[in-house]
Amino acid sequence: MKLTSRLSLKTRLLAVLVTAMAVVSGVLLAAVLSQKESDLRASTAQRVDAAVWAFSRSLPHEASGFAIGTAADGRLNALIGDGSEVKIGEAVVDSVLTGMDVHVTYFTFKPDTQEFIRVMTSITAADGTRAVGTPLDPKGPVMPVLMRGEVFVGDATILGEPYLTRYEPVFDASGAIVGAVFAGRSIAQINAVYMETVTSLGSITLALILVASVICFFLIYRTMRPVRTLADRVNRLKDRDYDVEIRPVATKDEVGELTTACIKLRDDLREAAHLAQIAEAQAAEREQRRAEMDRLMAQLSRGATEQAAAAEKASASMEEMRANIRQSAANAAETERIALMAANDAAETGAVVSDAVTAMSSIAERITIIREIARQTDLLALNAAVEAARAGQHGQGFAVVAAEVRKLAERSQQAAAEIGQLSGTTLQVSRKAGEKLAALVPAIQQTAALVQAINTASSEQSIGVEQINEAIRDLDAVIQQNASAAAKVGMTSDDTFAPEEEYLRAA
Repeated sequence: MKLTSRLSLKTRLLAVLVTAMAVVSGVLLAAVLSQKESDLRASTAQRVDAAVWAFSRSLPHEASGFAIGTAADGRLNALIGDGSEVKIGEAVVDSVLTGMDVHVTYFTFKPDTQEFIRVMTSITAADGTRAVGTPLDPKGPVMPVLMRGEVFVGDATILGEPYLTRYEPVFDASGAIVGAVFAGRSIAQINAVYMETVTSLGSITLALILVASVICFFLIYRTMRPVRTLADRVNRLKDRDYDVEIRPVATKDEVGELTTACIKLRDDLREAAHLAQIAEAQAAEREQRRAEMDRLMAQLSRGATEQAAAAEKASASMEEMRANIRQSAANAAETERIALMAANDAAETGAVVSDAVTAMSSIAERITIIREIARQTDLLALNAAVEAARAGQHGQGFAVVAAEVRKLAERSQQAAAEIGQLSGTTLQVSRKAGEKLAALVPAIQQTAALVQAINTASSEQSIGVEQINEAIRDLDAVIQQNASAAAKVGMTSDDTFAPEEEYLRAA
């Protein structure tokens, strides 16, 4: 098998054809030789029959005691003997051997010993002497047939050599067996003729096989030459050389069909290669799009993760803000309470300041009176001093008192001036404080109103924060779904492009 696989198609075709011719020739030769053998045996049998007939016809003329007539077994024109002693010359049997190449023998029958004895024969022994006087083999197949008075035709062994024979009994006029006539040809001679035929026909057959082989070689060579060319072109197609030239042939046989198919295959492969190039370009573009999609999906997934983290952080911040808002609302409520108390206290303080301003105004008026009294006392003291000076020594005590009174008046006037100044300053400050308190009370009331509004807004804001927090939780769930969807889209993208990549690799 390995040897034949290494042979070329041309050699294998030639070997197949030569083998087929050899087998067919062998079969035909065997049939011819078999028929030749049959024909040779048939012709030899006819020759043996003719030799018996010729030998039998010659005996009445060449020897005494013989005639031609109807035998006891019904054979017409058979040899009839009279039972007397037979004497036959060598020339009689040799003439048949020479003329027909068939050995003949005449047997005489000995009733007392029940033997057929050779009277004259053309068969010679190994020493070259004629086998005259030798008996017929009593154990052979011929003896029983002759004893029954019948003709024996077939193979028999004579002196150790096989012969194709014919034995005919010879009867006398009463129907008793008196002898036998033999004609036979050596099978070795038949085989020699057969072998000559075999050699001749074998040589002719071998010559015909050689001639046919040469003719087949040239026919196969001429037939396989375009096939070899097509094989080379197909190999170039295998190497992706789709511009190879394949010339069509003029024949309408299988080679022509194969050439047409190869041309069609080349054109299809060329078109397929062109389509493959387009597919590769599209695949590269799809690969680029897929890479971009993967990048976007990764970015989307990363963004979704970041958004989820931000949403969680925002949710935590909103929870903290909600707590702060609740605390701010509580603080605002407390501030509102304190502001209301401050407004009430400011109103009360404003009233007290107003009363203080009124009192300070009254004090200022009284101080003015005191200053006026002090001034008048000072004048009176001055007058008293003048009068004391006029009184002289009698008025010195009164002068001392007047001086002291004057000093007290001056000090009273000075103190009244200082008190007046302080009262004026205090009055001015009190008035300003009253004005500030008068302006502060509406502001505090407005602040209380604003704090109350802030408290209300804080409550509403707390509700809004709770809604925002719930929306953030929903957004976080949506973001998680988007991240999962992005991952699935990436996997789907890989699954989508995978068959195209396998197809391109297969192409």
